[in-house]
Amino acid sequence: MLSRWLTYQQERFSLVKTGLLVAVFSFAAIGYSFMLQGGTAERSVSQFLGLGFVAFINVALFFLQLQVVDDLKDFKEDAIYRPHYPLPRGAISLEELKVFLIASGLVQLGLALSVGWPLVAMLGVIWGYITLLVKDFFIFQGITNRPLVYLFCQAAIVPLVAFYTSLLAWMRTGSGSGQLGGFLAVSFFVGVVIQLRQKIRSPKEEKSETRPDSALWGTKKAVLIWLSVIWLMAIAALMAAAQIQFMIPIALTLLFLLTASVLTAWRFLVRPVPKWANGLTLISELWIFLVYFHLGIVPILF
Repeated sequence: MLSRWLTYQQERFSLVKTGLLVAVFSFAAIGYSFMLQGGTAERSVSQFLGLGFVAFINVALFFLQLQVVDDLKDFKEDAIYRPHYPLPRGAISLEELKVFLIASGLVQLGLALSVGWPLVAMLGVIWGYITLLVKDFFIFQGITNRPLVYLFCQAAIVPLVAFYTSLLAWMRTGSGSGQLGGFLAVSFFVGVVIQLRQKIRSPKEEKSETRPDSALWGTKKAVLIWLSVIWLMAIAALMAAAQIQFMIPIALTLLFLLTASVLTAWRFLVRPVPKWANGLTLISELWIFLVYFHLGIVPILF
């Protein structure tokens, strides 16, 4: 069974590929919460490392749960259009995925109970939202016919998890701050960028897809929306940096990222080949890593 789980994890939510981004997100949420409290003392650094590890476990489980429930939801469709996925081809069973959901949920519930009831309540909120996503908010045709609205709904899970992680930090340290708006906005736009990148395909990649995700978007439209969201993320990052008096490092980082984003998007539009589509993926991941790293890790450790 372990080998089957490893196969599923490697193909559907590879910790080797995504683990670094999950880690930087988790530690950044803890670190940013500490910075809002004005704490950079040695005690804060030691707590930061410990709570960051706990946050990483929770966040990794949240996103893996989201992948699992999405695969369960799309099982019949994947069996037709994506039979190479682990679940349709029998590499793992429906029952095994359900066992994981129960086991991982118990782990999260135990961790939340050890911290306090407010964290348990927020855990319930996130599970409830994941349920709504799986059920397409109980208005399947209404929401799926509006792809941008549906994308925003999917992206909203990221700020919810960010708030959960910040709440973990506040409850462990005994103090908190309500000035999370900028950080939550960054997290929302991170979620949008992740979703948008899945809609951008080169013509060659679209032909290889039985049912391409980009069919409802069009390459140019998807890239322009991606660029717009990148700029909005930059504004949100500046707002978040202002809350912790860390504007200059963030501004320099954003200048580099914005320049790289515009150049890569332009190259892809001029020559829409897989190489430059992969470049957009790399830039998206750089945004996630560098923005979170500078907002919540650099101020604490350096």
